[in-house]
Amino acid sequence: MGTDTAATDGKRIAWARIRQLQMEDVTLHLKVLQKTRVVTVEVEGITGFISNIDRHHNELTGGEELSLKILEASEEFNRLYLIRCPAMMKMRQLQVGQGTFGKVKAVKPYGIWVDIEGLHALLHVSKIMPTVDHPREVFKVGDIVKTIISAIDLEKAQIYLEDCEKLASEHALKE
Repeated sequence: MGTDTAATDGKRIAWARIRQLQMEDVTLHLKVLQKTRVVTVEVEGITGFISNIDRHHNELTGGEELSLKILEASEEFNRLYLIRCPAMMKMRQLQVGQGTFGKVKAVKPYGIWVDIEGLHALLHVSKIMPTVDHPREVFKVGDIVKTIISAIDLEKAQIYLEDCEKLASEHALKE
């Protein structure tokens, strides 16, 4: 029984330290533990997951050291999310209402994912005009779009778009 109590106390102390690091906006230098569909690191003995907001997420490898910031620390749900510092800096430079260009990276039933300055942003299907049953009716991977940033959620590392205009496909720009 004493071991269980010590482990519980250790976890509670670890979460308190993590919350303190988050409040102080400390940059953590951590090594990637594992990369499968998600990338994991360890902070104070707690496994954390790295946000996939930026396009470099797929290039990460096990053992690689990263500079990270804590996005969310929830002891109650045993959830720890982090973001790469360069991605956070890019997000902080963006502004709601800012017009920008991007490239369609994925077309899903719920909307399209657009690469904007190396960050992934979502244009929800409800923002696509005229109304379509599926975004693939209008967009395909590689299309270049002009859009407006409608919301930036730094706490969840999410960028939302609106007023998207298809300019051309990547192939049309090369010709």
